[in-house]
Amino acid sequence: MNVFGRAMSTIGERMLIIPCNAAQHPQHYSEVTDRKMNTVGKILHLFGNVKIPYAAVLYWGKCTVLPKKKIFST
Repeated sequence: MNVFGRAMSTIGERMLIIPCNAAQHPQHYSEVTDRKMNTVGKILHLFGNVKIPYAAVLYWGKCTVLPKKKIFST
């Protein structure tokens, strides 16, 4: 289980923005999980600075993640 990043903000009800770890460089369309290893969504877009990229994650349902909570990648 790799820590993908910490939740920063939400856009609407189903989009989450996460500053991610550049060293782990996540792949587009890979799935992300919560701390209980439940698949919650997938990465749609990576953008921003090369040192600290941001990821836009599309949630399968309504986004209920609080800011600063860890999100994991599979």
